[in-house]
Amino acid sequence: MIKSISRKQFTNFSSNNRKINYLRNFSASRFSFADNNISSSSSLRGKLLTDHFKIIPSVSDGNCLYDSLSKGINNGKNHQKLREEIVGWMRNNLETKIDGLELKHALFVEEGQSFDEYLNSLSKSGTFGDFTSVVAASRVYPNVAFRILIVSGKIIQSEVIEVNPEHVKNVNKEVWLSYDEKKQHYDLIQSLE
Repeated sequence: MIKSISRKQFTNFSSNNRKINYLRNFSASRFSFADNNISSSSSLRGKLLTDHFKIIPSVSDGNCLYDSLSKGINNGKNHQKLREEIVGWMRNNLETKIDGLELKHALFVEEGQSFDEYLNSLSKSGTFGDFTSVVAASRVYPNVAFRILIVSGKIIQSEVIEVNPEHVKNVNKEVWLSYDEKKQHYDLIQSLE
């Protein structure tokens, strides 16, 4: 579950950097820290990703988020179908409030772009997914919790960011992702512990 953020906070980011800034700004103050295999008391910030995780790479073709989610959720079976499910949920739930903020206010829609245009683009293979897609995935897959580490190269830049489904007690699987802010790229990661 995520904490509420205002529409102004979402629109303050430039189109090129808002994903990065969004995750960086909210990693410590807006999300809870994971406490499963990686202890929240032992900081990962500044440590080498490969010392703690096995990287399951995704191709840098605009599908990296959905490919990584697909590998984590259903062993890589058809990331386009997973993309369509997530975007379909977004399309049908624009008014849904997640911790008090309607989903439509969380979408990274460009100025002058309609929600339909944004979602039509997002549904196409090769279109970069964004953090809101992870939040939507937590609603499409209510038994899966998502964990994200922001990295720069192979160096971990943030604590663990959790995105949980509505009913955390139903979680029976965690999907871990790394987001490289320099490359603007997601990969699936698996704990070595």
